[in-house]
Amino acid sequence: MIQKDSRVEITTIDEFNNKFEKWGNGTRGYQIEDAIIKIPLTHIGKVNFLSCRNVKFEKVVQVYFDDTSDIYFLDSTFTSNIHFHGNINGTFTFSKIHVNSLNLSNLNFNGNANFSDITIDHKIYIGENVTFYKPTFFYLLHNVNEKVKGLLFQDVSFESDVRFTCFYIDELYFDRCRFNSYCYFHSCELGYLNISSSEINSTINLNEVNIQKGARELYRMLKHEMIKIHNKIEALRYHSKEMEEYRNEVKRKKTNKGDKLILWLNKWSNQYGLNPWRGVSFVLVLSVIGFFPQLFLLKESYFSMRWTSWSDFLEVTDTTIKYWITYLNPAHKITYMDDFKPYALAYFWGNLWRIGVAFGYYQTIQAFRKYGKW
Repeated sequence: MIQKDSRVEITTIDEFNNKFEKWGNGTRGYQIEDAIIKIPLTHIGKVNFLSCRNVKFEKVVQVYFDDTSDIYFLDSTFTSNIHFHGNINGTFTFSKIHVNSLNLSNLNFNGNANFSDITIDHKIYIGENVTFYKPTFFYLLHNVNEKVKGLLFQDVSFESDVRFTCFYIDELYFDRCRFNSYCYFHSCELGYLNISSSEINSTINLNEVNIQKGARELYRMLKHEMIKIHNKIEALRYHSKEMEEYRNEVKRKKTNKGDKLILWLNKWSNQYGLNPWRGVSFVLVLSVIGFFPQLFLLKESYFSMRWTSWSDFLEVTDTTIKYWITYLNPAHKITYMDDFKPYALAYFWGNLWRIGVAFGYYQTIQAFRKYGKW
C-alpha cells in the first residue's frame, strides 16, 4: 500500500503568500514547511529571510536576496531549475537536497555557506560574479545520472577558506576562479578535476582524492602554482604525487623499462625527494642484502653454525657487526674482512650492492635538502 504524501499542496500564488509569507520589523520573508509547491516561484524578490524544510518544488524557483540574513533549505527536493541572486549577509545552508539544476550567479555570500548531502540530477552552476567572503563547506555531493556534467565554478572568488569533502561526481571544473585563501579537498572520487585556468594565491591541499583522468597534469600545474606563491612544502608534495601518477602510467606500458626502474628506485629510496627516512631504510636494507650473503661465501669462515659457547657467539656477533658497519661505507676496501677471503662470486655480489648503498646515501641527502633553496 502506497502511503499518501501528507504535505500540503500549493497551487496558486495567493495561497503561497497567505500561508508562508512573513512580515516583521520592516522585513519580509518566507517560512515554508511540509509543502508541495506546484507553481513557479519567479516572483520572490528582495526577501530578507527564507527558510524551507521538507518542501518539494515542482516548478522553477528564482529568488533575489536583498541583504538577506539567514537562508535555510533543508530536506527538500527541486524537480526543476533553481536560480539565486543578490546578497546574503547571514548563514546560507543548503542541506539534504535533491536537485535537478542549480544556478547561482551575481551573488555575494557575506556569511558562512554550507552545501551538504546534495544529489544532482543534471548540474550545479556557480558563476558569473559570485564571491564567498566567509568559510564555505561543500560536503557529500554526488550524482545519480551517468550523463551528469557535475559541478562548474566560473568566475568565482573564494576570499576565505573553502573545503570540498566526500565528492562523488564525474567532473569538477573551476574556470577563471580565484582562490585567495586555503582550499582543501578530502575523500573525493572525481572523474576529472580542472583548475588550470584559475588564479591560485594560497595553498590547495588534496588528501585522499582519487582522480580518474588528468591527475598527473593537475599535480604538475599545482606544483608550479605553489612555487609561484613560494609554498615549497606543498610544491614538493605535488611533485611526489606527479611522479607517482607518472609511475602508474608507465607501469601500464610494455616499453619505457628504463623509466620504470628509475621511478621505482626514486619511490622506494626517498619518495621522490620527500622522505629522507625512507632513504635511510633503503641503505640499511641494501647493505644487509649485499653484506650477509658474503659470509657464506668465505673460503675460510670465522664462525660455525654449530653452537659452542656464549663467549664465542658474542665474539662472532661483534666481528660481524664490525664488518657490516665497514660495508656501509661504499668506499671500503675489497679486503675489509681482514684475513677472511671470499670467493670471486662474493666480490661481484658485494660490489654490485654497494653501488646501491652509495645511491641510497645520495638519495637520502637529496631528501634531507628538500627544504633548501631551489
